[in-house]
Amino acid sequence: MKRWLPFTILFAVLFLCFLAHSLSNYSVAVFLQQKNEVRVTYYDDEGKPFPPVLLKDTVVVLDAGHGGIDPGKVGVSGVLEREINLEIVFRLAQALTGRGYTVVLTRTGEEGLYQEGSANKKREDMANRVRIIQKANAALTISIHQNSYPDASVFGAQVFYHEGSAEGRRAAECIQQGIRQAAAESGERSAKGNKTYYLLTHTDSVAVIVECGFLTNPAEEKLLTTAAYQEQIVSGIVNGVEAYFSSAK
Repeated sequence: MKRWLPFTILFAVLFLCFLAHSLSNYSVAVFLQQKNEVRVTYYDDEGKPFPPVLLKDTVVVLDAGHGGIDPGKVGVSGVLEREINLEIVFRLAQALTGRGYTVVLTRTGEEGLYQEGSANKKREDMANRVRIIQKANAALTISIHQNSYPDASVFGAQVFYHEGSAEGRRAAECIQQGIRQAAAESGERSAKGNKTYYLLTHTDSVAVIVECGFLTNPAEEKLLTTAAYQEQIVSGIVNGVEAYFSSAK
């Protein structure tokens, strides 16, 4: 009987997660706590699970900005920010789990985090993102976005933090430096404080927003749609995350 117990528990957890997913219209992650090990399963945009990975207990939440009725910025060629954000988040999730972090995704498909009948889909979407972050007890939250500006010559990646958070600033500076070093074409911008971004002001987690580049700059938009450049950005973010947690010890 004992040898079947783990399988029974696994089946029960998976069934409950399937039920929760059916009711909420979106999935986040499945955690299985066994002794001191944490397993996380996250899903692709077709709802298929990636293989579970044994991880340590440092939780990083990855938030792919926008989704559903909210496309985010629209590039000069028509590319949608919400699609690039999700591509980068999946690459980042793979890289961070490879380094031993527990990763939770707020969005795993093109849909937003709201019910179709909601009177204010954007407000519900943001509230659900915050709820996921709080429930995950994240040590760090990284929200991925793309930027825009009326002047098409403006370019470069930039990391934002809540200006009242010393830890947020330190995390943002580590990630900004990591991106500058890993992606030569990302520019020379500096991390910048902000006190109005919803995700930065409504979570207890140390949180940063990474604007990976400007979709209004034709050259940078083209770069941001390539796997090679996305991997450079991801490499920079991962190195920044490692630097942030290493310096905290």
